[in-house]
Amino acid sequence: MENDYRMKNVFYALFLSLFLSACSFLQDKKITENEFKDTEFEIISAHNKQKVNFDEFIDLIGTYDIILLGEKHDEYNHHLAEYFIIKALHEIKNINVVFEMLSTDKQNKIDTAKADKENIKPPNLAKAIEWEKSWRWKDYQNIVELVFYKDIKMSAGNLSKAEISTIYQGAQQLNGFVSTKNSVKEMIKTIIMNNHKIDTNSTENSTLLDMLVQIQQYKDRRMADIVVQSKEKAVLIAGRHHTDKRIGIPLHIQDFKSSKKVVVVIFGASEKEVEFAEADYFYLFK
Repeated sequence: MENDYRMKNVFYALFLSLFLSACSFLQDKKITENEFKDTEFEIISAHNKQKVNFDEFIDLIGTYDIILLGEKHDEYNHHLAEYFIIKALHEIKNINVVFEMLSTDKQNKIDTAKADKENIKPPNLAKAIEWEKSWRWKDYQNIVELVFYKDIKMSAGNLSKAEISTIYQGAQQLNGFVSTKNSVKEMIKTIIMNNHKIDTNSTENSTLLDMLVQIQQYKDRRMADIVVQSKEKAVLIAGRHHTDKRIGIPLHIQDFKSSKKVVVVIFGASEKEVEFAEADYFYLFK
C-alpha cells in the first residue's frame, strides 16, 4: 500500500512536470504580416529534399485531408508560422483547427462560445472556452483568436485530466496493428526517459514509464480520432512527438484504415535536427 501511494505521488509529480512543460515565457504581442515577412525560414520536402516557398507549400499541403503541424510548445516562431499557415489555408479551404491544448470535454463550451462570438471580447475568450491554464494563453492567443473569430471550425483534441487519471488507475491496452508495436512503444519510452531524465533501474520508474507511454498513446489515439472524423479539412496543432510519422498520430490514423490523405509538417531550428522519416515537410528557422 505504501509503495502504491509513493508511486502515485511520483506519477502525479512527473505528470505535472510534463503537463506544465507546455508553459513557456514568450512576450505578449500581436502577430503582424511584416513580422512574418521578416522571418527567415526555409521549407524542405522530405520526399525530394528540395526547398519550396511558402505559397507553393500551402498549395501542396492544401491537397491533403489532414494536416498535422508538429511544434515545440515554447517556440514563438512555430506559433508565428502556424498562424499564417492557418490564415492561408482558410482563404482557400474550409478547415477545422484541432488543438492539443484543449481537452474534448471542453467542446460544448467551445461550440457555445463560438455561436455567441460577437458578444465575446478577446479579453474574455480564454475564460469562455475554458482554456487550460497550464498552457500559457499568451503563447496561443493569436492563433486561438484567429480561429475563433473567423469562420473556422474549432475543435478540442486531447484527453481530459479525469481520463488521464482513469488510464493511470488501469485501462485496457489500445488495439492496433502499427501504432501499438513494441518498437513504437520503446521509441516513445526512450523519448520520455531522455527528455525527463528518468532512471529506469528501479522497478517503480520502469512501471511509471510504461504508464506514461500508454497515456501518450491514448492522447495520440484521441487526436487521430478527432481529425479523421472531421467533416472539414483538419489542421492539428500538437507537439512534434505527437505528429511524428514513426511513433505518433499518423500510425493511429493508419490503424483506423482511413482513406483520408495525411501530411505532417514539423517545425524546427536547423537542418541538423531533421529526421526525414519524421515528417513530410520541415519548416526550419534560420
